[in-house]
Amino acid sequence: MQQAPERQHPAQSRLGAVLRVTSGNFLEQFDFFLFGFYATYIGKAFFPTSSEFASLMLTFAVFGAGFLMRPLGAIVLGSYVDRIGRRQGLIVTLGIMACGTVLIAFVPDYSQIGLAAPLLVLLGRLLQGFSAGVELGGVSVYLSEIATPGRKGFYTSWQSASQQVAIVVAAAIGYGIQQWLSPAQIAAWGWRVPFFIGCLIIPLIFLLRGSLQETDAFLARHHRPSLREIFATIGLHWRTIVAGMFLVSLTTTLFYFITVYTPTFGKSVLHLSAQDSLIVTLCVGLSNFCWLPIGGALSDRIGRKPLLLGISLLALLTAYPAMAWLGDGPSFIRLLTVLLWFSFFFGMYNGAMVAALTEVMPVYVRTVGFSLAFSLATAIFGGLTPAVSTALVEMTHSKSSPAWWLLFAALSACVATLLLFAPRRHQPAD
Repeated sequence: MQQAPERQHPAQSRLGAVLRVTSGNFLEQFDFFLFGFYATYIGKAFFPTSSEFASLMLTFAVFGAGFLMRPLGAIVLGSYVDRIGRRQGLIVTLGIMACGTVLIAFVPDYSQIGLAAPLLVLLGRLLQGFSAGVELGGVSVYLSEIATPGRKGFYTSWQSASQQVAIVVAAAIGYGIQQWLSPAQIAAWGWRVPFFIGCLIIPLIFLLRGSLQETDAFLARHHRPSLREIFATIGLHWRTIVAGMFLVSLTTTLFYFITVYTPTFGKSVLHLSAQDSLIVTLCVGLSNFCWLPIGGALSDRIGRKPLLLGISLLALLTAYPAMAWLGDGPSFIRLLTVLLWFSFFFGMYNGAMVAALTEVMPVYVRTVGFSLAFSLATAIFGGLTPAVSTALVEMTHSKSSPAWWLLFAALSACVATLLLFAPRRHQPAD
């Protein structure tokens, strides 16, 4: 009997699966980056106030509100994925995310529809956050379950690597808009163009993800846990989930600092040009893309703990001096240097962290456990990074003050690594 093509060409089928499953991550990060980069314009369009700081804080508050929906999405949609299957769950999350994306792109300004404008933008962010609550977890678990033996770190690293492609594409589009349109045109309507482009690629992503196959690991499980069993297992392993949240803290704080917050930080705090900030962000995206698979592959060779602990300690020792050096003499070169250094932290740490988090979660609640830990970390650390950083600068009048938030995340990650990988405690789920 002739075998299915997937069995005949496992390497090709795995490569295709990686591309298809990570396509949704591209859309998620594409929109998130755009919201951060165009925060100033979004604030003026939907949250007009007499104070630029207040308008910006309202915008970042709405940005952060989407992250507060992530834990709810992790529980609801994560349970669905663990019961129904990886493929079907990922298609559902993509549909919800697409609704949020379209809503934000087409909402009229405050001047046209009044209070309904910011409320609809908030609804769009809440839908995106609800979907994203399980998107990363679902993709990471899918990749870990199709990985070849001994290469789980390398495979799962492509979950985040796909997001870096989105950062590069979004930054390139933003740079083109800065070159082709005047500041008045960008403020009036030009900032919406990248969001429209995001809407145009949604059908392609649905086509790619719709052709996914269910993982063999999931099909091999004859028992499908009920909601009661899933919640009971989560309750038994709440310490692992909380520790996992702090394990994720460093990677999510670094990521949203060096990507989403960087354009605003460069323009509003360092007073560099928008073009400089975009070029730096584009370089950071390329750097992240290179370091992520290296970190994942290295963790496959030397283990997760040494890499996670080493990068956490390095961040603790160097984050503040680097930010102080940048604050003392803001320039394009210094901003690029510091953020590429932080990019190294992010790529190497995240490359090991994603695989580690899939391994410490109980197998029958792997998606919901991973997603809940990741979502809590993103809500508390990553999603609040732009707002916290903006507030720290405003309160201290110091350009280097966001470093304190990075140091807190690095310390949390260090402690979590020691707890999760303590002797006789860490037992891989499979």
